[in-house]
This record gives sequence, C-alpha cells and structure tokens, in this order.
Amino acid sequence: MTVAYRTLHLATLILLGLSSSACSYLFVSGPPDRHEEMESFDCTTSNGWPIFDIVYGTLNTIGDVAIANKGGPNQAAFVAGAVGSAVLWGSSSIVGFGRTARCREAQAMADNRIRHEIMIERNERQMWLQQQRQLQQQRSQQQQGEPPLPPPGPPPFPRRAPPPDPSTSADPPSR
Repeated sequence: MTVAYRTLHLATLILLGLSSSACSYLFVSGPPDRHEEMESFDCTTSNGWPIFDIVYGTLNTIGDVAIANKGGPNQAAFVAGAVGSAVLWGSSSIVGFGRTARCREAQAMADNRIRHEIMIERNERQMWLQQQRQLQQQRSQQQQGEPPLPPPGPPPFPRRAPPPDPSTSADPPSR
C-alpha cells in the first residue's frame, strides 16, 4: 500500500468519525443565555445522551484497538481511529454532562424565583384582606356609634430590666 492510499484511508476514517458526531454535541442543549430574565425556557436535564456517548465511545474505541492489535497494513489508521473516537466521544460526554448540570441548576433557580413570587403575592393578598377586614370593622363600629379602634401600632418588644443603680449597690467600690 502506498503512503497516499494510507493517508486517504486515514482521512476517510477521520471524516466518518466527525460526520457521526457525538450525540451530546448534537442533541443536548444547555440553558439559554440570560435565562435569569426568562419566565420559562427549555433545555436538556437528562444525562441519557452523555451516558450513551460514554458507552458508544468506549465500545468504538475498544473495537478499533482490537482491530489495530491484529496488525496489518491499516494498523496506524485503526490506532488513529481509536484515539479519535476516544477524544470525540469522551469530549462529547463531558460537554453533555456540563450542559445538563447547568440546565438543572438554571431550572432550579427559575423554580425558586417562581415560588418566591408566589409567596410575595400570597403575603400581599393576606395583608390586603386583613386591611379590608379592619376597614369593615371600623365601618361597622361607626354605624353602631362606637368610637373607631386605633390603628394597630408596632409590635410590642420585650422590655429589659433597667440597669442597677450603682449608688444603691451593696458591693464596695473597687480601688
């Protein structure tokens, strides 16, 4: 076999490897840019594709190594294929796991934002209802001729005992 033929064969193997690009590169999407400002968004939370990349890449690499160990005129091409397969599918799985982790984190942040907004709305609604009840009580009392209740003041704070008066202290002064 000539060097040109081997080079062509190696280039063909590399192109085939790249054209069947690893799944996480193609099918796994991370959170969109500026997701913090979005109410909802889609991204990939499942680690299915990155796991597939690991399994398929490992099997593909093992197959190339096994064929390369048999020797023959294409041994260098299969060694290159094994290395290329390991790099391609390994990097794809790493990228995929990173994207899915960022997606799950971003969706958890979005869920927390929504829960916080719901809690604020609920508290505002409760405060409004309490104010409406107080107004209704005041109107009722005014209609019955009773003086209105004073508006509620600040919550009572626990009082501390005043500090002891040093002039009435039983301890002798220190020198």
